[in-house]
Amino acid sequence: MRGLQAGIYRTGGKAVEFFGQYDAMRQSASWPVTLNAVASIEGLNNFHRGDVVDEEDNEYATAVGAIVSRTAGDRVAVYLQTSYIFHSNTYSTTGCLEHLEHGHDIPGCVGATTVGVESNTLLAGMSARFRLTRRAFPSLVTTTNR
Repeated sequence: MRGLQAGIYRTGGKAVEFFGQYDAMRQSASWPVTLNAVASIEGLNNFHRGDVVDEEDNEYATAVGAIVSRTAGDRVAVYLQTSYIFHSNTYSTTGCLEHLEHGHDIPGCVGATTVGVESNTLLAGMSARFRLTRRAFPSLVTTTNR
């Protein structure tokens, strides 16, 4: 499908990510920017069921976002990206404390350094690239997350 990218990424720590990006609109004479939709899902432990906090929980994070870009000739491009990541803090000590505060008896939680907590992250980024010579493209990147 034209404008569609998809892929799989796996780390040595058994995390697997499936991701995709689609060019929803392309910059043209009648449209000033390119608009891309992006989505991904990352699963811990090869997407197997969780076992640290709750055996019924799948320990994974999903993300959706958009990228808006604008090119000026063949020398400059500017990018704005926003993403919302659901369950981005799957493992943290905060999760253990939260479960203990609610009176949950989680085996191994008292001495655990990492346990599950579900929190979300909003990410906003801006970057630019420009061509100095035929082969040099320095980039500027800035990112903010909440």
